[in-house]
Amino acid sequence: MAVSAKASWGGPRNRADRKSERLTTGQVELLTGGARHSCTIGLPLNRHIIVQFKLMGIAERDTLPEVRHILKKSGDWIAANGGQFAAIWSREVGPGKGAHLHLAAHIPHALARGYFRMLRRWLRLRLKVDRWQGGTIRTRRVVGAGRGSEMACSNLYAANLWKVASYLAKGSSPALVDAYGLTHDYEPGGIVTGKRAGTTQNIGRGARSLINQGKNRF
Repeated sequence: MAVSAKASWGGPRNRADRKSERLTTGQVELLTGGARHSCTIGLPLNRHIIVQFKLMGIAERDTLPEVRHILKKSGDWIAANGGQFAAIWSREVGPGKGAHLHLAAHIPHALARGYFRMLRRWLRLRLKVDRWQGGTIRTRRVVGAGRGSEMACSNLYAANLWKVASYLAKGSSPALVDAYGLTHDYEPGGIVTGKRAGTTQNIGRGARSLINQGKNRF
């Protein structure tokens, strides 16, 4: 059964102007722990979404507010339509690709078509553009994710979710890739300004700690 929780953007706050070259141990733990916990509360991360900020004309230093906007709008819209939202995310800057966002999210199957239509609309309205280059927003379903109301976490799904979480955490270090058993090799994630990775509140450290202590505040 899904646990109701506020799906605001969570994780430790970083200085807005701080620059980093890679994910920290804490951020890798946040991403991988959040991915695992999503199944525990019945909100498995069934979609991998990539938002190419460079194709929108957004400079790397200005992308964090767009991430927050996406998370806030997603949580509010899905809740208004009777569902729940959960996500882990990381930001990268790649050669040629520029700044982009990786988002692994729980999008209720019945709401998926409407959600992706709204996601494009939110960003177009915010950026005051009528259209943009193809490939700006891409999504794929995590293989094995259920489509029904239960969204059961099968072994196939769990293995593929770990691949997605490993991909989001690949910009850490070779040592962390080995330590966490990530299935994707280390790749440099570029220099990022401000918070580099996070989760929604309902699968963050605080939520996981409460579950582990046998408590339930929701």
